[in-house]
Amino acid sequence: MMQIGERISLDLWEMIERICFDADIEYLMDARGEPDIEDSLSHGMEAGLERYSRHLFYFEKRQRYTVITIGIIAVACLEAYVNELIVLVPNLSEAQRNKVLKERLRDKYQNLSELLSGKTFKANNEPFNSFSLLVDLRNALVHFDPISGGKKVHLHPPKLNRLTSKIPDLHPMFAFPEGLITASFLSWVRDTVASMIRAINIIVEDPSICLNTDVHSHTVANTWEQNKPNKANAADSKTRG
Repeated sequence: MMQIGERISLDLWEMIERICFDADIEYLMDARGEPDIEDSLSHGMEAGLERYSRHLFYFEKRQRYTVITIGIIAVACLEAYVNELIVLVPNLSEAQRNKVLKERLRDKYQNLSELLSGKTFKANNEPFNSFSLLVDLRNALVHFDPISGGKKVHLHPPKLNRLTSKIPDLHPMFAFPEGLITASFLSWVRDTVASMIRAINIIVEDPSICLNTDVHSHTVANTWEQNKPNKANAADSKTRG
């Protein structure tokens, strides 16, 4: 059996899982609506408003950071994975490997599928449809328009209109990127990556080189839960300190 070393795709998949399991993200979801202004104003009008503004600024930044991080890492994971498969699949010639490795990401999946099965993914069907939209999201993030994006609130690029059909709690006029941060968005990103990996695994048909997202998800969830800081203990420790 082939000896396989480190897999960058596995590291990236675990990063996606950890973002989704992060307890701070749950807190961010709960707090994004309305910070506690009464508590803020209890410190006095001027100090309270400053505290309230800092609170809003913090969560707006956290929203942006989360969307940017998971949007870019998700596509990086899928690209790393298909690149690994192209190298590891035994029944490809060197010329075929080199050709597919030079293709764009969507084409890598299509061409690898065609070489191994004689068929390609249907662009309008899942999971390829969501995968393609996820690539558009990544492109919108890394090619962010600093002019239109410099405004306080700006609408999303037209290419991302289809996100509203994938994410139930997404407002049709969502701001970009901070307006994306909903629980459904995080789930959609994670599920899209997992579904695309499973789809190409079915075609590759070689468990020795395939990433099993279900097994690794369970491992990450347990590890993260066991090592997650206990908020009550942390607060108690801070008080004692």
